[in-house]
Amino acid sequence: MPGIKVDKGLGVIENNQNGENFTKGLEVLAAMAAKFYALGFRFAKWRAVLKIAEGCPSDEAIRVNANGLAQYALICQQNGLVPIVEPEILPDGPHSAEHSQKITEKVLSVVFHALNTHGVFLEGCLLKPNMVTYGS
Repeated sequence: MPGIKVDKGLGVIENNQNGENFTKGLEVLAAMAAKFYALGFRFAKWRAVLKIAEGCPSDEAIRVNANGLAQYALICQQNGLVPIVEPEILPDGPHSAEHSQKITEKVLSVVFHALNTHGVFLEGCLLKPNMVTYGS
């Protein structure tokens, strides 16, 4: 089955103190998803990127990215595509594996809450989690 990456890269969250990112492309996703389904694609991937640093990821960045992932997943499902949900937490930085685990647990909890709140059919999507590791 063919699949396709549908996000449009990263933008900076407006007025975010830490310069954290969100994933662009939601405004054109419905048309793209319908087009890609008609072309024979059956799954899509969307990547949200979060970093571990002093004050990061902020609650705002986690929420913005979780809601973006949920909106993406719902749009894909509405257009016949299976969404691959990827909340990626970058391994950059001096953090411990234990800190990475805590951040990953928090992010996944917020992502799944957003998926549920937006009405995403959880059994009809895939999660691509990051590996919990020491920072690089």
